[in-house]
Amino acid sequence: MCSSSETRLDCLFISSPKLRNLQVRHREEGFLAIPQTVRRLDLSGSRLRTLPEVGLGHLSELRVLNLEFNELVRLPVQTFHGLRHLKVLWLTGNHYGIREPEYLKMKQAGNRIEVLAENQFEGLQGLQVLLMHHNRLSELPEGLLRGLGRLRVLKLLDNPFEPRLSRKHAAFAELLEGDALQQLDLYDDSGDSLEDMWEETGTYLADDFTAGPLPPLRSEL
Repeated sequence: MCSSSETRLDCLFISSPKLRNLQVRHREEGFLAIPQTVRRLDLSGSRLRTLPEVGLGHLSELRVLNLEFNELVRLPVQTFHGLRHLKVLWLTGNHYGIREPEYLKMKQAGNRIEVLAENQFEGLQGLQVLLMHHNRLSELPEGLLRGLGRLRVLKLLDNPFEPRLSRKHAAFAELLEGDALQQLDLYDDSGDSLEDMWEETGTYLADDFTAGPLPPLRSEL
């Protein structure tokens, strides 16, 4: 649950395309000014295009980070380093279907991430949901997911991987040997049942980690 007081800010939601017009220096100063107490940061729709080279590691209490619809093409290597409590990371591209009314409006706003560094997610030992679908990734570094032993949901569908991505890719070996990863979406989106449960129970920002099957989808309830 989000809360705030005179001394603590838990959640911060900002959605303003005007942020991309700021000078790089001013944008980095803005990121550094975000209170370290923030546990949920939502910047979706801000069309930032770039993230600060200094990274976001000073937000050491961050649990949920939403960066979808920011026109991102690349990510500085150290962007997420230091976010050891991060639980959910949204890097989604444009997930609207061509027949949905939002499609044309959001088409250009979607992320188009083309490449990820081998150590892009280094130190994110608390990460449980990683959403990278609908981007332009053509390659998945073999060591990209190393150390993410608590990852439960990974979405990579709608990326032009070459060769075609399969569960046999070396990047998934460590995850599939354990009991944590329950949802690996390579070609179809099988839903958001885990996040739905967190929202409904008010535990989105909690650090609880449970093994075993994911909650059933809404359609199955």
